[in-house]
Amino acid sequence: MWNWGCLVPHPPIIIPEVGRGKEHEADHTIIAMKQLTEEFKDRIPDLFIVISPHNNYSRGLHFILAPEYDGNLGMFGVPEISMTLSGSMEKGHKLADILSEQIPVTIETSKKALLDHGSIVPLYYFEKQWKYLPPVILINPIGLSPDLAYKAGKLLEKISEGDNYAVLASGDLSHSLKRGAPGGFHNDGKLFDQKIVHALENNDPQGILELPPQFLQNAAECGLRSVLVLMGVFSRVPFKVLSHEGPFGVGYCVAHTVNISSNEDHDVYVSLVKKTISGYIRHGQIPELSDMSEDRMYKPAGCFVTIRSSDGNLRGCIGTIDPVNETLAEEIIANAISAATKDPRFPSLKSSELNNITVSVDILSEPLLINDISELDPKIYGVIIQKGFHKGVLLPDLKEVKTVEQQLSIAAAKAGITSIQDSNIFKFTVERHSETNIH
Repeated sequence: MWNWGCLVPHPPIIIPEVGRGKEHEADHTIIAMKQLTEEFKDRIPDLFIVISPHNNYSRGLHFILAPEYDGNLGMFGVPEISMTLSGSMEKGHKLADILSEQIPVTIETSKKALLDHGSIVPLYYFEKQWKYLPPVILINPIGLSPDLAYKAGKLLEKISEGDNYAVLASGDLSHSLKRGAPGGFHNDGKLFDQKIVHALENNDPQGILELPPQFLQNAAECGLRSVLVLMGVFSRVPFKVLSHEGPFGVGYCVAHTVNISSNEDHDVYVSLVKKTISGYIRHGQIPELSDMSEDRMYKPAGCFVTIRSSDGNLRGCIGTIDPVNETLAEEIIANAISAATKDPRFPSLKSSELNNITVSVDILSEPLLINDISELDPKIYGVIIQKGFHKGVLLPDLKEVKTVEQQLSIAAAKAGITSIQDSNIFKFTVERHSETNIH
């Protein structure tokens, strides 16, 4: 469920339109934010759990749920820096219900909720790199004690539904690192930041769970609970600290981690399909090709992209036997868009459906002409039936296809071929890349 997570600061001054040159005093943070968003551009989650200490809060862990979030940086003089994101109230309520069994939880719902600067500032960098943002669930942990904040993360860690979620923990560290800082100067400020960085790098929360209230007050911190929720969710994997600095007397730390199991299961083919469909349906955007870890992505190959609803029913399938693009990556992008919008059997996919679909990519081998149907096996081989200008294709290993005769009949019917006599029949294998549940 939890793919990756990150700790990010939220000073509006790192937004160039706000900083107007002063943002360069926090260049280490800005470089780290760009590095972070670049690193995960091929692992865009289907849902962002955004933990911010600057939105509405109440007793316990406060969920701010809405079908839409909207906000801008008008209070910092740049209302043109605005953001409108979709939410997922159903999943938010589900998470809240699970947590409420062991920790105090409050829920605030509305038709449109405020997106605070603690969310907008870091998401600005993600949107710049990714070109679009997934739905979000906004949570404020300020109403929790530090130990309950960590417990909340640990409870979330145990939830495993197959979904592809990421956690964005927004929080600045000490506000008292030097004279003139927002929280005044105190020696505990520097020590607090050191403890946070050490806890992240060693994934050991003990040293920050036991900090006395007076110490926290002296440090004038705002991100401790965000950090602890994040560390609870990813308690088994180390964090990589990309940067830490305090140019304005406030500690800014950028760090991230990747779930071990999700890292092993990561599939660049499925990821590209998900990124393509989500970006195209939501914003009409086609992803830019970037460096791919698979060399084969740069070579031509035919492929099929299949979309299914959460109940397993087909929702779209389009493919190419022979490649029409120069690279497999371009082939996948084109077929993903066609499967989502141009399959004549279905209406175009809607953004409201994106939370309830799964996808698969079948990469085809070169077709081989057969001499006899005894050479076929519907579990292993797909088939192509060609008669004149008519051509029908059926992929292998479909749960509804049990026999060779059934496979050939379906493939022929798809092409309008009434008899397979005198047809050319080809077989091919596929390399299937699929997932359990993408949203």
